[in-house]
Amino acid sequence: MSETSPFEGCYRRVIDLKAWDEHTVVGWLEDDLHHFGLTLIHDGRVVTDVHGAARRYPWTTCPGAVAALADLIGKPLVARCTDVGRQIEMRQQCTHLFDLVGLLSAHAFHRRDHRRYHATVEVLGEDKARSPWRRAILRRDGVPVMSWDLEGNQIRVPAEFGGQSMDRGFRPWTESLDEEPAEQATVLRRAVFVSGARFKESRIEAIPGPSEVPVVCHSYRLDIREGARRDAAAASRRFDQGDGEMVALVNSKP
Repeated sequence: MSETSPFEGCYRRVIDLKAWDEHTVVGWLEDDLHHFGLTLIHDGRVVTDVHGAARRYPWTTCPGAVAALADLIGKPLVARCTDVGRQIEMRQQCTHLFDLVGLLSAHAFHRRDHRRYHATVEVLGEDKARSPWRRAILRRDGVPVMSWDLEGNQIRVPAEFGGQSMDRGFRPWTESLDEEPAEQATVLRRAVFVSGARFKESRIEAIPGPSEVPVVCHSYRLDIREGARRDAAAASRRFDQGDGEMVALVNSKP
């Protein structure tokens, strides 16, 4: 089992979404453990093609998840990024590609030009190993648009979100929000979850059996998990000092 260690530093996640032309949107996502890119092509109404590239990832089986997104071909563009979950099963997909393709579909639906999300998560307090407090901030195009102070798994600040869990009831809560704040909350929540890897000093080298860990994503599928191995070399970057080097391939198609 993994040992707990101090969080240390500032976790960052950057997602860059760009309309390449009137029928093409391109997205890149990068953080400590992941670097993925996707190109989504559409006719203004439905997805006509989707393909991408896996640059860094935690499991050797992760790149195979790109091809699984072909199930979206022929499906309508979505107004809310989370509505892609009505079209494909999230737990059969790479979680991060699933998030990215939902954002791209909404980007195309709303005819947006360019959008860049930059999420940061830091532990509050002097004793990083024991503090239950974290601060998560989301910037869109350089401007702060959402900030949470979390105690354990619950939002405490701002007061209007106080008591909202990161788990139970989160999706119904975001569904009650307008499209823009719902998208922001979805992006920031994922950043909070993935930042938890900072608490792990050592990680498992192979995925445990289904009796220990259920199917939560592409690499954990029953027909795939036995061949999954930790790709430590690919998932070994940190961006504590800034986001300047992140998603450096934004001007290229994956």
